[in-house]
Amino acid sequence: MKKIALILGILSSVAVLAGDHSATMKINAEIVRPLNIKSNGDIELGALTRNEYKTAESSFEIEGESGAWVLVAIQRNNVLTHKNDNSITIDYSLEYGDLSRRLDSNGLNTLPMKVHITVPSNQAAGVYEGEIVAAIRYN
Repeated sequence: MKKIALILGILSSVAVLAGDHSATMKINAEIVRPLNIKSNGDIELGALTRNEYKTAESSFEIEGESGAWVLVAIQRNNVLTHKNDNSITIDYSLEYGDLSRRLDSNGLNTLPMKVHITVPSNQAAGVYEGEIVAAIRYN
């Protein structure tokens, strides 16, 4: 008896759903090449002296579907940290191109990265390190 009531309930639900008014929604999907990104080399500022201004650059190479738009997210803190004492830092500024980029007919695009740094007159000597992380997704 319980099974019959359950079946009747399901059938009446279907009848309500199949009423006089309905709409159709299509589902579309496009399969695209996976996105890849790689560094074209580290940014090497070399040896600097106090009060010196210097720039250095490199780039990220993006690869994916031909003609597609991608969005790049840049993660950095604009600080280089002394290799032996992380309480000693030096600030830098970062210059880069538009983060919304279109891949060319080969599915490629290059995102330039340029670091600007001025060494303060009282900056401690030593090796300083930092990093820039780029993440990408189709836009």
